[in-house]
Amino acid sequence: MDPAGDLTSLVGPEDGQKAMIRVSSKALTLASPGFAALVSPKFAEERALASNTITGATTSIPLPEDDPEATKWFCRALHSKLNANKQEMSCGLCHQLSIICDKYDASVATSGWSRLYMNEWMQTIEGGPEPRMLCAAYAFGDHQAFWSVIKKILQFCGPDDMTILAEEL
Repeated sequence: MDPAGDLTSLVGPEDGQKAMIRVSSKALTLASPGFAALVSPKFAEERALASNTITGATTSIPLPEDDPEATKWFCRALHSKLNANKQEMSCGLCHQLSIICDKYDASVATSGWSRLYMNEWMQTIEGGPEPRMLCAAYAFGDHQAFWSVIKKILQFCGPDDMTILAEEL
């Protein structure tokens, strides 16, 4: 995301394939209080960042619990590299992305494009919405999309569907 970045995120499970994403710690900390805390002076990552500014090296930070593809989208958004007109996102990927935004408290920084995708999905729903859309709208802090999904659920789902929906959430 940033060829001159000072931080390399190693994303994915420790025993599986990882994505290496080079980012600017400044971009992440400005947009995300979660990342700001992670690279605060209390943590070894910040001390490594401080020492690497002299040498020009990057600091690696493991993110084993995060989804690699969703993290790439997250970093693109925070580095202003996301072109919503050219890139499509599945509902499942958006759900994973909303989890990351919620985890790192970055829903405000990502609200513009997340709202764009949520509105786009709401216009294409012919049947009942996917339960993950409700979770994504909540995690993104998109109140309008959240209530739109609730209305669609009430419109398209019967009592049996509501039971299934509750189990999926």
